[in-house]
Amino acid sequence: MRLKTATGDNLTKRIATIVNKAKGRAVRDRARLSGIIVHEDLDAPTGPGYAAVRSRLADALAKHSPCGTVLALAAEETEAWLLLFPDAFPTVHSGWSVPSRLRGKNTGTIKNPKELLRSRLGTPLYRETEGPDIMGEAQRAGLIANPVGGNRSYTDFVTDLGNLAAD
Repeated sequence: MRLKTATGDNLTKRIATIVNKAKGRAVRDRARLSGIIVHEDLDAPTGPGYAAVRSRLADALAKHSPCGTVLALAAEETEAWLLLFPDAFPTVHSGWSVPSRLRGKNTGTIKNPKELLRSRLGTPLYRETEGPDIMGEAQRAGLIANPVGGNRSYTDFVTDLGNLAAD
């Protein structure tokens, strides 16, 4: 369910759907709903429009949620966040190596990072479904605290996540 293009009542309805699903999951698991994290790819670099979209969506989420919220608005795509942890890739597939020209960059400005991973990472070809494995390996290896390069959208997410945990 796309949020970034939704406005007004349409945005409110989409957020209500997300909140209701989260509440339902908490009831099913007999748990307390303590926070909601919503992920969406911006499909654009962190440029002038990024802050406006992020603010609009984060404010709407906070307004309509019964608990704390965090927006994970990945610029340009989630794969740009993955590129912050190049040493995690070969632990998922030994044939993978992130090229030096993609290391240590502002990954929020890299165009089509998913396609770059598919064409330059090695074998087997990268698939979107492997993103959680890469982030899991980055976490296990202690790489999360020291990204290689930068990405404003990732930094915003980590900051908001820390604020949610502190509440």
